[in-house]
Amino acid sequence: MDETVEVGLSALVELAIDGWRLQRWALARGFEKDRVVARQAARTLTSFLDGLGFETCDLVGQPYDPGLAVDVVDSEEDAGAPAESVKIEVMLAPIVLRNGRLIRPGQVAVRRGAPREEVGG
Repeated sequence: MDETVEVGLSALVELAIDGWRLQRWALARGFEKDRVVARQAARTLTSFLDGLGFETCDLVGQPYDPGLAVDVVDSEEDAGAPAESVKIEVMLAPIVLRNGRLIRPGQVAVRRGAPREEVGG
């Protein structure tokens, strides 16, 4: 039974995002039985989507730049971070590309260093 099924791009994007979430969850901890099943499901989803040209990008830990294909949905100041630095702390949804083209920007939460205090006056 080799039938062709047409699926909308938005449905495949949602599948890519959920596959990314599943993979992150499955790899987060040790060798528990339910995580073994989840890792296999994530590999299957990733392989299927790779074959269709989809790619997800996770930028956790990277410096934030306004030119990145992400929407900042939360921001928190961190007194211990270098002044005026901005770092991607949490990826709520990955950047989704298809054949190297942006399909959907990611969603991130960032951690900001305190602003520099101006000297003089």
